[in-house]
Amino acid sequence: MVSLAGGAGAFFPGIFGCLLLPIIAKRLPLRFFYLANGTGGCLFTVSIILLPRTPWTFIVALVGEFLFQAVAFCIQIGIVFETIGQNNPLAAAAFAFLAAATNIPVTYMMVVDGRGYSMGGVAGSLAMDAGIGIAACLLLGLLLYCLPGKGFSSGIPVIETLVVLPEEE
Repeated sequence: MVSLAGGAGAFFPGIFGCLLLPIIAKRLPLRFFYLANGTGGCLFTVSIILLPRTPWTFIVALVGEFLFQAVAFCIQIGIVFETIGQNNPLAAAAFAFLAAATNIPVTYMMVVDGRGYSMGGVAGSLAMDAGIGIAACLLLGLLLYCLPGKGFSSGIPVIETLVVLPEEE
């Protein structure tokens, strides 16, 4: 059952998370949505600590984490598109650089989660992951709030521009 959840448990939450993006992103700025998703995912991670150590708990954790990660990766790419803008002659290079930069937190969090595991086992790893994630989301939210102008949004409606075909000249 656990191996089935590892396969289908990644596929179906991933599809569902991708389908959620356009619905929610039309109502929230992407940067705020990213921080809200990160905080929600961290709170989900904390809740896993309280559950008993059973195969069903592992399945719930796996499916829930996959869902939050799928939404986060979709939002990241939306933010990359928002940052690049339209008619940018360096769009391909900027996209490659910014998309690659989204892997930096994934890399250092593996090290941090490992430290948490060495201090407190699975609960320590989950607590370290959630604690640092929530702190990072709050700090970034504060920084974006303090930015003059539109800290949470670039003003470019990414979702609408992605579904509109280019005009013919």
